[in-house]
Amino acid sequence: MNKELSPLAQRLEFLAAGRALHGWAKSIGLPKISIENVMKGNGLSYESLAHLHRVENVRTDWLLEGRGSPFSVNACLCDESAHELLDELLVERWEVDVITDENRVAIVLSQPAQVQVKDGKDSAGHQKYRDINYRLVEIVCGALGARTIARATAFGIHRVLQIGSDMMKELEKGKLGSYFLFASPSALIPHAVQYAHAGKLFEKLEKGEQTASTPEEKALLSSYRSMTADKRKAVSQVVLSMAELGGQRLR
Repeated sequence: MNKELSPLAQRLEFLAAGRALHGWAKSIGLPKISIENVMKGNGLSYESLAHLHRVENVRTDWLLEGRGSPFSVNACLCDESAHELLDELLVERWEVDVITDENRVAIVLSQPAQVQVKDGKDSAGHQKYRDINYRLVEIVCGALGARTIARATAFGIHRVLQIGSDMMKELEKGKLGSYFLFASPSALIPHAVQYAHAGKLFEKLEKGEQTASTPEEKALLSSYRSMTADKRKAVSQVVLSMAELGGQRLR
C-alpha cells in the first residue's frame, strides 16, 4: 500500500486488492472522476460511497474514517437473533452457503445483482448507460444454533463448506469482502472444500453443543452460562458497545 497516498486513497487500493485502480473502478462502475478526485486528496460523493458499499460489501465508516473492520457482517449474540435476521433476509432469492471450521458456523448469503451506471454520451449528446454485474452478499455469524440452521435448511442450503480456523476468524471479523469471497483468482467460497460431516454438525447444533474454539472463548462461555439473567443482560450490553467501536453490526 502506497503510504504517500491519502488514507482514503490507501483504503481504495486495499479494496482493489491488487487490481489496477482505474481498471478496478471501471469494472465496478465507479466513475473515473471519483478516483481522480481521491488521488488529489478529495473525498467521495454519497453516490460513490453507496455504490462501493453495494458492490464490494464495504463499510462506509471504515472507508471514510478507517474505523472498525472493512466489510459488513451481521454478528448475532444468540440463535434467536440470528434466526430472526435470517427470516428477514430470506424473503429474497439468495444462494445459501454454510461455512464451518468444525467449531463455529457462519452463513454466507449471495445472489447475482446488476446496477446501471452512466457511461458517457453518444454522438448526439444523449446519456449512455451500461450494466454492472456484481455479487450481493450478506454474512451472518456469531451464536448460530438449531433454529437458524433449520431456517436455512427449510429455505435450501446450497453448500456446506469447510475452511480453516484462521480464515473463519477473518470472515467473522469482517476482513473478507465480496471480491475475496467470490471473484478473486483464489476466491474462498468457490475453492473451499465440501464439508463431509454436515449431518453431525447440524445434530451438534440441535443439541446446543456448538463449542468455543480457544481456551479463552471456552472460559468466557462457561462464565457467561453460570451468570444470572441480570448479569447476562449487563454483559451483553458491554459486548454490544465494544462491537460498535469495532464496527460490527450486532443483533
